[in-house]
Amino acid sequence: VEPPLWKTCWAYGLYLAALMGSVFSYTRYRLRAEERKLRKIAEYNRILEENVQARTLELQKANEKLKYLSQHDSLTGLYNRRGFHGAQERFSNPEYAPVSIIVCDLNGLKLVNDMLGHQYGDALIAAAGKVVESAFRTNDMVARIGGDEFAVLLPSCGEGTLARACARLREAIDKYNQENGQFYLSMSIGTAVSSNESVNMKDLFIAADDAMYQEKFVCK
Repeated sequence: VEPPLWKTCWAYGLYLAALMGSVFSYTRYRLRAEERKLRKIAEYNRILEENVQARTLELQKANEKLKYLSQHDSLTGLYNRRGFHGAQERFSNPEYAPVSIIVCDLNGLKLVNDMLGHQYGDALIAAAGKVVESAFRTNDMVARIGGDEFAVLLPSCGEGTLARACARLREAIDKYNQENGQFYLSMSIGTAVSSNESVNMKDLFIAADDAMYQEKFVCK
């Protein structure tokens, strides 16, 4: 008696082939699902990395802006007193000797503020800052260190270079007064220069400041 068809070797072979086909199809389905999952994870990581990089760049720019604002005067764009002190520490290194300091005081600011208002006084301060900055080298450090007071640090600057710098400053002030009739710009200027061997910034600034006040007293 022949066995039923479903019990024949052919039937078992077909069953086995079908089973293997099902296992293969399921395995292929799972592999494709895993590939899709991995692609999604990779895309998520890419987007996350881009966001982290963008955020890091934003933080770097924000920190740079904060650092700039902490060292610069908002009215003139020059270094402020904090930035000036930082430059003093840097230029106190003997490698920058001789170092010169110029201290400038804006004459008549109180009168402008009292008679015309602080907005005109601010305009005069801003104009003075541009005039002072225009007279110096790119490696010189120009700062507004007080309401009406400016200071300049000149590294590797001896007596001759300092004299030429002061002459350029006075010429810049004269040129401004010739070209601008709204405000008359007047500044008292004091200078000091260190020795070639060492730089004592505190004493150097005091000497320049004293010289500035002597000129202011003479002008009065």
